[in-house]
Amino acid sequence: MHGKIYHIALCDDQLCSYNATSWNLIKPVQDFFKNMSHELIEKIKMRFLKHKYAAAQATVRVEKTLSSQEVAAINKRIAHTKTFLEKEIGAKISGDKFPRIAICLSGGGMRASICACGLFAGLDDVGLLDTVSYVAALSGSTWFLAHYLTLGLPINKYQEQLIKSLLQLAYTKSISGVSSAVAKISF
Repeated sequence: MHGKIYHIALCDDQLCSYNATSWNLIKPVQDFFKNMSHELIEKIKMRFLKHKYAAAQATVRVEKTLSSQEVAAINKRIAHTKTFLEKEIGAKISGDKFPRIAICLSGGGMRASICACGLFAGLDDVGLLDTVSYVAALSGSTWFLAHYLTLGLPINKYQEQLIKSLLQLAYTKSISGVSSAVAKISF
């Protein structure tokens, strides 16, 4: 390829090729956010290590039925979601014949975590977060879900803290070829 410079680098256990523009502009930005996400994850881990249950030993209950505590928690959540749905539709729902809404969140590292946070914020903005009965998360999404549930903040306050933390990390990080002005992106 006459006159073109391509760079080949290992990224996420695969060989990736970059043209000069990608190598000098896009790759440093990607590396910046990858490094920033690792630092944020470490901060979240440290917060969990300081949590009141951090030293508690977890036990696994092997049964074919739910525990009484889980049944009580589900019944409490169902009562909450039913009341909220009735308020939203402006009518009473008889018995327990109402939809159970579940959210399944995928893995994918920091992107999945931020996406899950955005989904919760969006559901809250349109008034649907309180209608959710169940949430399942995998890998990166659990970083958000576990931290969000542990802190117990309203989603808008949690999102503000997350953005503040990301911006703080972006301002303090310095990567060659990338100005910390990248962090000045408005949300």
